[in-house]
Amino acid sequence: MNKHLLVTASDDNMLDKSKQLFYSAFSAGQWKYDFGLLTYSKNQKKLNWFNERGISIIRCPIIGKSKSKFDVAQRPWTSATWNRLYLFTEQFKAWEYVVYLDTDIIIEIPINYMFEAKKSLSAVAYKTLGDCFFPHTIPFLSKAYNLDEPGFMAGVFVIPTKIIKQKTFEELIELKNKYEDWGCRVDESILNLYFYKTFEELDFKYHHTKQSPQIDKAVRHFALSTKPWDKESPYYTIWKENLAKSDSCKFIPSVISRRK
Repeated sequence: MNKHLLVTASDDNMLDKSKQLFYSAFSAGQWKYDFGLLTYSKNQKKLNWFNERGISIIRCPIIGKSKSKFDVAQRPWTSATWNRLYLFTEQFKAWEYVVYLDTDIIIEIPINYMFEAKKSLSAVAYKTLGDCFFPHTIPFLSKAYNLDEPGFMAGVFVIPTKIIKQKTFEELIELKNKYEDWGCRVDESILNLYFYKTFEELDFKYHHTKQSPQIDKAVRHFALSTKPWDKESPYYTIWKENLAKSDSCKFIPSVISRRK
């Protein structure tokens, strides 16, 4: 087993699309450690593609569908979004650092050192904590939190697994159950509460949401824009080429493949 893990979360609908992410991490990202797919999918035929290429299948049950039906761009959230909370279970302490990336990302720069010297969850800062919640909840939340504190985006984050304790996942689920209806960014809202005033800022180049090809290369996240697999995207050709090349790529094998 390698010291570090790059992982994405996927449901059945996103399994094929996640292939491009892994390939761009392996090629342009020059990732030299383990790869993992966090999923509740039971489609063994599709999962075999990842197993055959050395990508660990890390199975998890569905935490639950979000009661918030749409994201801020009016696209439906998927159940896999909540499953990112499983990254804070003790099984991930098998690695020193866990790097999480959303499936709708194209990696254009090396990422092997994005986690160096991180002591807490690290992510790119974004607006404020208050922006993670619906306006009518602000008066109540402001009694316990300073909602003007910086928030962060959870499409890319780094976990130094030393921060994962026996009850970390349990505490996250408790926050989810308490504030799920209040957050407008699903698990991102809950993670922002849990890491209130403790998260570390990640360099902006590791989570870039501007989609102009003229901008310097980065870890490019198509979060609030046309997806890279949409034909009208200026990145569609790159995304399609990466996807095609993934079929012939052998990723660095992981020793441990967990199944529940």
